Amino acid sequence: MRLLPVTALLLALPLLVVRTPDRVPPDPVISLERCRSPVQPLGEVSGTGVVRTVLSPDGRPDTTRIEVGFAKGLSPGGILSIARRQLPACKFRIEPKPRAPLAVLQQIMLDSNGLSIRTIPAEGRPFTPLEITPPVLPTEPVEEGDPILEEKPRTLACQNGPREEIVTTGPMSRGDFEAMQREMQRANTGEATFTFVVDTGGRFVVGSVTVLSSTNPSITQQAVRLYQNCQYAPGRIQGVPVATRRRVGFGSEVRIDGQ
Repeated sequence: MRLLPVTALLLALPLLVVRTPDRVPPDPVISLERCRSPVQPLGEVSGTGVVRTVLSPDGRPDTTRIEVGFAKGLSPGGILSIARRQLPACKFRIEPKPRAPLAVLQQIMLDSNGLSIRTIPAEGRPFTPLEITPPVLPTEPVEEGDPILEEKPRTLACQNGPREEIVTTGPMSRGDFEAMQREMQRANTGEATFTFVVDTGGRFVVGSVTVLSSTNPSITQQAVRLYQNCQYAPGRIQGVPVATRRRVGFGSEVRIDGQ
């Protein structure tokens, strides 16, 4: 029996081509780098939604290309408004950095603890845009507790109002001094509950105060001045600012030693 050389045996075997499967690159990892307060602030709001948008290679959202695919606790229009206001103030990190803009899905969650955003690539993931219809807006201020109000007014900043000072012009007897202390205690102790209107620009509407209860007119005046000097995020219905009537309670107590 004649043995063939090894090379001849190999050549005689049928050619076998082994294909290695194409390697699918892993999804890029997208993390939130930072978020500033938006130019148009958010009110007091709770809910969650999913939007589809596009991130530039350096992680900047394109807020002209936002669609809403899910909304809970808020209307689709409310989620769209929040995304358009908040996302421009955020920057994301994409690893590895893409060469072209990247379509993404972003889950936006809001509650009393604040805002959180989770982002994943949109490619290969189902998404159906929701229809957004314009809201029917009320002609009168909306009560803060009305369920139609998706965002409630939120206090942003307050300026100190004018302070009342007691000026003495000369020596004071012990009796006069104690009388002055009692007057200070009386004028600065009490409780008040009242309502006022915040307009669509987040401003206190002068003349809109309705006092519901008060134990001291002086305290009521001080409280009204305090809230009058504040700036607010306006209330919103489906993302549209509306005039809102707020209800607040205010209390103050001054104790003089020995009294």
